[in-house]
Formats: sequence, C-alpha cells, structure tokens
Amino acid sequence: MELSKSDFKINEETEIHSTMKNLNFKKFMEIIRENIPPSTERTGFLEPLIEYTIKVAKSGTERSFFKKTGELVEINSVIKNYINNWGPEGDRAVKDVVAFVLEQPDDFKRRYISNLTYDCMNAFPESTGNARKSCPAGQYERIYMNFKGVLESFCLGNEKCPPLYSKLYSCFRKTTLDDINDLFLEWFKTQNIDKDNFDEMSSRDQENYVNSKSREFKDFAIRRIDNDEIIDEYIRQNFRSVYSIGGKKKRKTIQRKNNKKRRTQKRKNNKKRRTQKRK
Repeated sequence: MELSKSDFKINEETEIHSTMKNLNFKKFMEIIRENIPPSTERTGFLEPLIEYTIKVAKSGTERSFFKKTGELVEINSVIKNYINNWGPEGDRAVKDVVAFVLEQPDDFKRRYISNLTYDCMNAFPESTGNARKSCPAGQYERIYMNFKGVLESFCLGNEKCPPLYSKLYSCFRKTTLDDINDLFLEWFKTQNIDKDNFDEMSSRDQENYVNSKSREFKDFAIRRIDNDEIIDEYIRQNFRSVYSIGGKKKRKTIQRKNNKKRRTQKRKNNKKRRTQKRK
C-alpha cells in the first residue's frame, strides 16, 4: 500500500530537511556556475533579488511584490546571521544562485520569488499560529530547494522544457525506472500505432518499427533526463512489451493512466491557484 504524507503528518519544515539530502548539490552548483556571468566577488546575498522585487512592485504589474519585498528582506537578514554555519561555500553558493535566478526570464524570477517567500513564511501549519516561519536552516535550504517547484512548472508535461532546466531538475532526485515510465506515458500520448497499422505489419517491419520508436523515445527522454544507462534499461525491460502480441491491452492501460494523470494534475493546479489567490 502506498502511503501519503498525511499518513505521517509530516509538515513542510521537516520535509525540507529530508529532501535537501536528495539534492545532488555538487552537480547543481556546477550547472548554476556554468550559466552565470563570471565574477571575482559577488556582493550581498538576496539584495540583488530584493532590488528586482522592488522594481516589479513599483511597475504596478505585481502589487503583491510590495509585501514580498519585506519578506525577502527578513529572509535575507536571517541567512546573513546564520551563513557562517555553512562556511565560505555556503556564502558563495547563495550569491551564485541569486545571480542565476536574475539571468532567467521574468516569469522564472517571479515564480522563484513568490515560491521562496511563501514557503519560508508558511513552513508550519496554520494551527501553530504566528510561529509558521521556517527555521534559519530551512530558509537557507529553500534557496536551493525552491528551484524544484519552479522547474516543475516549466518542465512537467512540457516537451519544450529548456535543456538547461531539465539538467537542473535532474539534480533533485535519483532517477528511477518510475521516472522513465512517467516520461514514456507522456511520450506515448503523441503516438498512434493503430494509425500506423502496426498490427498489420510483417514481423520484420514490426521489428524495424519498434527499433525506430525506441530510438525516438530515447531521444525524447535524454532531453529531459541526462542518464543513458537507466533509459536503456527501461527500454530493455518494458518498451517492447507495449508493441508485442497482446500489446493492445497494455496500450489501453497506458491511455487510462494518462487520462487519470492529466485529471489529477489539473486538480492540483486549480487548488494551487486558489491557494495563491487567497494569499
């Protein structure tokens, strides 16, 4: 039986500490630093992000950013006071991450700021009253972990996910066969083997067709998850069975899963929009 977070009553503050352990921090920072302007020394922590937030607020396009400016100032103060806990690398890492965020399109920057301030200020359930803010370690960790949700908004279910974002997203968890299966479900929605008359093909033509489709799927998957080995393993274990005798039943199962996943994601998006509007 699959258990949910509610079964354990895990709050977001406890969760951030455990999920931070899953981040491939070294690879994440390598990608960040490959995509920011070179600098011998960056000044401030969140100050450049605060300046951007003030600019957006004054433009009148995001009135809520006046409040977020104050929240960022508070988060910045907390991180400055505790940065010595993470040493010189922590100091540099925060500044480099901020530099990367500011190099991204406005939509990315605004989502990052909105998610960061909300998560830092609402780490604990409402039942705890005013003590909802994340602890210093949690606020520091959210500087990095906040990327995961922002990247998901750009990449999940989107074939046009920028390769850079896909590489960053791969740092947040160990890739499993289940991850490749999710990609396969997404890719399979674009296929129509019945229209291609697969079942009418000769054995040799079917073999060529499956080989061609496996290469096509791998090209699709490698753009999203940079891991040849596990993609090849998934293809060896699962790919051919979809096109085998009796594969029609499996294909219908895939379609049902896709439909269910699409409905679930739609509900989640609607719930998130309603929550953000209330805030």
